Amino acid sequence: MNTHSGSFCIKSVKQGPVKVEIGPSIQDFSLGESIVKVFPLLELIFNYLTIDELKVCLQVCQEWKDIATEQISKRVGPSWFTCYKIISKKRKANVIEHSPNLNYNNVELGFIVYDKFRLNKFICLHNNVTELSRKNMPEYLEEELVPKNVEYCLLSVHRIASCFKTSRWFKDVQCNGSTFDGILFPKIPSMRTVMFHCNPSTKKAVENMVNTYIRPFEHTKCLLLFTKTRLYNGLSNLLQYIVPHERHQEVALAGGVIRGTKTFQKFNQSQRLFSAKDTICIAFLKDSTNPMDNFNAYSCVITNTDTIHKKDFDKQLMEFKNGIRFRKHCIGLRVACSQSFLETELQSFEEILPDVPILGLEAQGEIGWNCYYDPVVEENERNQKKRLKKSNYPTAQWSFSTVVVLITWD
Repeated sequence: MNTHSGSFCIKSVKQGPVKVEIGPSIQDFSLGESIVKVFPLLELIFNYLTIDELKVCLQVCQEWKDIATEQISKRVGPSWFTCYKIISKKRKANVIEHSPNLNYNNVELGFIVYDKFRLNKFICLHNNVTELSRKNMPEYLEEELVPKNVEYCLLSVHRIASCFKTSRWFKDVQCNGSTFDGILFPKIPSMRTVMFHCNPSTKKAVENMVNTYIRPFEHTKCLLLFTKTRLYNGLSNLLQYIVPHERHQEVALAGGVIRGTKTFQKFNQSQRLFSAKDTICIAFLKDSTNPMDNFNAYSCVITNTDTIHKKDFDKQLMEFKNGIRFRKHCIGLRVACSQSFLETELQSFEEILPDVPILGLEAQGEIGWNCYYDPVVEENERNQKKRLKKSNYPTAQWSFSTVVVLITWD
């Protein structure tokens, strides 16, 4: 791949021209059967159908059912992508890998992190040998990776090291990191995902934002918080409005102190970008009027990662895994201390949670608490409940720790 001065060169992941294979003509014409014979026409058509429309297609014939079933599975599963640099004697290039279901129209929210020091140039997008175009980061994301009209956040972090099923070895990921990574959360029945900025130091500002984005009949099941500075008392202000104290054991919490936050939201036809220095909140909300039981979220804090050994880290991570009710789909987020982390940390995740795609980033301060079934913790909390004041929350701001959140659904 050619390089261009002042640009970050990368090859397009978009599908090229489709080669259509037309089967032999038949005397008794049937549209449904004929579309199947023109490969891959039916798959291309199904890409534009909604979930409900695909369910109708299940009833047409066995061929339609097989393709529609595969499409539905892709729609409700998570998708991810990662971009990293390859440097060797034979090759030097920026490479992007992604999940097989990327670019399907099931996405509700995008969560993207990038290394500002690696990606501080325009992106030169190579569509093929002869065509290329120069774009900024949002233009590139919205053309290549984030579906049209989907809101997403773009976070500048200290370092990126994710656990995705790619061709990379975990030691390469741990040592060299990535340039940018992203996960795309799908639309989950009975759930809604919202994203907003707020100033946690002002209770009125928090109250106004919460009332704007969270409906009265919705309960927070998972909360992601990212900020440029430590929140201190501001975190308590924020939690009071989003996480009722009596329900904090049911809410997974994760986040950290990072370099910068930007959200790309469509407020109106002329305003797409909203950038702020305040805290960014991503909340996974359960509709309390919907009896469907199809979603769980869990979080865990592993402390003292500056002194802990792999054996102890693995033990805590395994306890976390054993306290989780895994459903059909699962995706995770790992926030680790940028000052101190285990060199074998990614290896631990690959060994204990091998089938879970986990986006990993490093922060200068971690946010989170334990939210999973642990008999010892449950007993301690019952013993301390009478001594706790009503306004108290568990410790949620850490240093030298790793915070993990897993989201799982059917």
